[in-house]
Amino acid sequence: MLPVLSALTDLLYPPSCWACGSSLERQAQALCGACALVPLGEACRRCGEPQGPGASTMEDCDTCRGRPLAFSRVAALGRYEGGLRRAVQRAKFEGELGAWAWMGKALADHVAALPWAGEVDAVVPVPSTWRARLARGANPAALLAGAVSRRLERPRRPWLLRRPTPPQVGLGRRERLANVEGAFRISPEATPSGLRLLLVDDVMTTGATVDVCARALKAAGALRVDVAVAAR
Repeated sequence: MLPVLSALTDLLYPPSCWACGSSLERQAQALCGACALVPLGEACRRCGEPQGPGASTMEDCDTCRGRPLAFSRVAALGRYEGGLRRAVQRAKFEGELGAWAWMGKALADHVAALPWAGEVDAVVPVPSTWRARLARGANPAALLAGAVSRRLERPRRPWLLRRPTPPQVGLGRRERLANVEGAFRISPEATPSGLRLLLVDDVMTTGATVDVCARALKAAGALRVDVAVAAR
């Protein structure tokens, strides 16, 4: 019966690519061939920044070496390029919230396959401001964190609070760091002490936001903070 129902669903609700909107052959697909994910490839194992072919993937790359980071490692579904970038933009700015459901499942499956997934004690979403939630209809990081939490069978803990800040778009590394400095604090109900946490966000650019969040969690007693993002 399931194949029949799937075929009927495809007939009544023709599936389309989350990135470009073109028609797909079946609902199980998410992106068309032209919008395939671009994997990170060679990347720094600490900050996740993609490196050139043959570059060293030591614990610290040239970008993060000498800059103390509060998080330990980054898992990303893919690079913020091509189809993944378009899918994120459609979800954020055009109200295609279903794209977050697809990205959440894909990210959850990706994280669950990592050798350190079993070490996670709780999943913490990066919070958004109320203005951003109102404009987008949801907090993307919370939607992604929910999917990861269910897949890992670990609790999702909204332990971070955020004050309004100007958008990060268009800012350089130093400006981004200054913009989010002091923007996040721990909720009074938070109990991160001694826990290994997975911090989840939608897109990581310079790492300024997740670093500030990780520092707040570590200051509250978290044993370790790793990061998972849909796009890097």
